[in-house]
Amino acid sequence: MKAPAGFSGIDLNLVPPEERHELVRCSFGLLDPGQGLRISLDHDPKPLRSQLQKLWPNTFSWDYVSADLVCRLLLEKK
Repeated sequence: MKAPAGFSGIDLNLVPPEERHELVRCSFGLLDPGQGLRISLDHDPKPLRSQLQKLWPNTFSWDYVSADLVCRLLLEKK
Protein backbone atom coordinates (compact mmCIF):
# COMPACT_ATOMS: atom_id res chain seq x y z
CA MET A 1 0.00 0.00 0.00
CA LYS A 2 1.45 3.34 -1.06
CA ALA A 3 1.24 6.12 1.50
CA PRO A 4 -0.52 9.34 0.45
CA ALA A 5 1.58 12.49 0.15
CA GLY A 6 2.58 13.68 3.62
CA PHE A 7 2.28 10.20 5.13
CA SER A 8 5.12 8.01 6.41
CA GLY A 9 4.87 4.23 6.48
CA ILE A 10 5.45 2.07 9.54
CA ASP A 11 5.35 -1.73 9.39
CA LEU A 12 4.84 -2.59 13.05
CA ASN A 13 5.35 -6.29 12.30
CA LEU A 14 9.07 -5.47 12.12
CA VAL A 15 9.08 -3.77 15.55
CA PRO A 16 9.22 -5.70 18.84
CA PRO A 17 5.73 -5.69 20.45
CA GLU A 18 6.89 -3.85 23.56
CA GLU A 19 8.14 -0.92 21.41
CA ARG A 20 5.20 -0.53 19.00
CA HIS A 21 2.94 1.86 20.92
CA GLU A 22 5.81 4.15 21.90
CA LEU A 23 7.03 4.29 18.29
CA VAL A 24 3.58 5.30 17.03
CA ARG A 25 3.04 7.83 19.84
CA CYS A 26 6.44 9.45 19.23
CA SER A 27 6.01 9.44 15.45
CA PHE A 28 2.50 10.90 15.67
CA GLY A 29 3.65 13.60 18.09
CA LEU A 30 6.18 14.85 15.52
CA LEU A 31 3.60 15.24 12.75
CA ASP A 32 2.23 18.52 11.51
CA PRO A 33 -1.50 18.85 10.79
CA GLY A 34 -2.33 17.16 7.48
CA GLN A 35 0.52 14.69 7.82
CA GLY A 36 -0.02 11.11 8.87
CA LEU A 37 1.17 7.56 9.29
CA ARG A 38 0.38 4.52 7.18
CA ILE A 39 0.50 1.64 9.67
CA SER A 40 0.62 -2.09 8.91
CA LEU A 41 0.46 -4.87 11.46
CA ASP A 42 -0.95 -8.34 12.07
CA HIS A 43 -3.92 -7.35 14.26
CA ASP A 44 -6.37 -4.53 14.88
CA PRO A 45 -4.59 -2.10 17.24
CA LYS A 46 -7.64 -1.07 19.30
CA PRO A 47 -5.62 -0.46 22.51
CA LEU A 48 -3.32 1.88 20.58
CA ARG A 49 -6.31 3.82 19.28
CA SER A 50 -7.61 4.21 22.85
CA GLN A 51 -4.22 5.51 24.02
CA LEU A 52 -4.06 8.05 21.21
CA GLN A 53 -7.61 9.23 21.93
CA LYS A 54 -6.63 9.90 25.55
CA LEU A 55 -3.41 11.71 24.59
CA TRP A 56 -4.75 13.70 21.62
CA PRO A 57 -8.57 13.80 21.74
CA ASN A 58 -10.21 15.00 18.51
CA THR A 59 -6.88 15.63 16.79
CA PHE A 60 -6.62 12.67 14.42
CA SER A 61 -8.53 10.52 12.00
CA TRP A 62 -8.19 6.73 12.00
CA ASP A 63 -9.20 5.05 8.74
CA TYR A 64 -8.92 1.36 7.98
CA VAL A 65 -7.61 0.65 4.49
CA SER A 66 -7.93 -3.10 4.95
CA ALA A 67 -8.32 -5.49 7.83
CA ASP A 68 -8.05 -8.92 6.23
CA LEU A 69 -4.82 -10.82 6.96
CA VAL A 70 -2.91 -7.63 7.69
CA CYS A 71 -4.47 -4.61 9.34
CA ARG A 72 -3.62 -1.48 7.38
CA LEU A 73 -4.73 1.94 8.51
CA LEU A 74 -4.11 5.60 7.93
CA LEU A 75 -3.64 7.83 10.96
CA GLU A 76 -3.84 11.52 10.04
CA LYS A 77 -3.19 14.47 12.33
CA LYS A 78 -5.88 17.17 12.12
